[in-house]
Amino acid sequence: MNVPTKSAAIEVEIHGNYVDGREIEAGTGHGEMLDVRNPATGDVIARIPNSTGQDVERAMKSARAAFEGKEWGGMDIRSRARLVNRLADAFEANLESLYRLETLNNGRPLNETRAQLSRLPDFFRYFAGLALSRRDSVIPVEGSYLNYTLRTPIGVVANCTPFNHPLMILCKSLAAVLASGCVTVVKPSEYTPLTTLKLAKIFTEAGLPPGVFNIVNGLGASAGRILAEHPDINKLVLTGGTEAGRLAGSAAAKVFAHQTLELGGKTPDMVFEDFDIDRAVNYAAFGAFIGAGQTCVCALRHLVQASIYDEFVEKLKRKTESIRIGDPFDATTQLGPVISARQRDRVLSYCGFGRDEGARLVAGAGPRERLFRAADRVRRREKQHAHLPGRSVRAVHIGDALQGRSRSAAAGQ
Repeated sequence: MNVPTKSAAIEVEIHGNYVDGREIEAGTGHGEMLDVRNPATGDVIARIPNSTGQDVERAMKSARAAFEGKEWGGMDIRSRARLVNRLADAFEANLESLYRLETLNNGRPLNETRAQLSRLPDFFRYFAGLALSRRDSVIPVEGSYLNYTLRTPIGVVANCTPFNHPLMILCKSLAAVLASGCVTVVKPSEYTPLTTLKLAKIFTEAGLPPGVFNIVNGLGASAGRILAEHPDINKLVLTGGTEAGRLAGSAAAKVFAHQTLELGGKTPDMVFEDFDIDRAVNYAAFGAFIGAGQTCVCALRHLVQASIYDEFVEKLKRKTESIRIGDPFDATTQLGPVISARQRDRVLSYCGFGRDEGARLVAGAGPRERLFRAADRVRRREKQHAHLPGRSVRAVHIGDALQGRSRSAAAGQ
């Protein structure tokens, strides 16, 4: 894809799935193509298939054949580690185009995607070195016995990745998958599949054997569900909402697949009077608005000791109002768009919940409402998992009340 230097209209590209080392058309009957949009403008920039069981089966067969084949499955550890290091070099050589494509497709400011993606090649170098360390061990036991551990590749790893950090969260798993000798079928978010597709092509050109890294596009409720419940997966990796994790985890459990699930939370910032308040405000603003508030580690709520509450709110208000919103490709932009019109509407609905339930708007207006003084009791906005660039601040007293407030969310901590 020819990525512009600014958010501008580009030619719409049609993509398929990535299977057996190449991009292929989805099978017949996959239904309508899904639009992939630039979140900053709403323009359609690509179209992808909503993959069916036939498409997932094709990718799974390719992965299993690679795992059991000689080219990848028979590769010794030293050769595999050297290859993974070459993949890291190829990744690094393509960083410029990757972080621009990520900004185009994800909407995060260019400065954020550049900073995040520039670290990812080292994920692969780290795991390549770890593979060479051979952490097998001999365990002493009583009697004339030899007891030892032997680490072997687990097999086919299904990976469902989210829209908020498309490449970073993919690479957390992918680097370990490749260094350990496993294979993978990835279902990226239907909102942000483009950098995943591009990375697969880069890795193939760098020498990764066909079938090791496969991609099926589509909706989580269809393609993602089919992948999670496929009987031939050995492990499921998923990053997403709590309910998505519950459904996918239940499906994978039925085929006895190992699981790593990173789900939603409602992380509170707790601020006490003995900490420097200006530093606390800076930390709170960063934690609240990085990635347009669309990360699972964002601080959605601030619990502030009552003695410094008013001062904290006023300083956070000034900090919040100074954040520059704009074109993600503009180097001065600090806050880009949320991922979609649907997400925007959800954000505005939560702002409405806050107003209806007694919270007072402190900063922002209309679609740019950003900061609320929370009402006395725990509200829906503070208890449900939601990615949004708007935050609430609540005054609390130290002790049991503070602990109770921090644990009040249903979505996890």
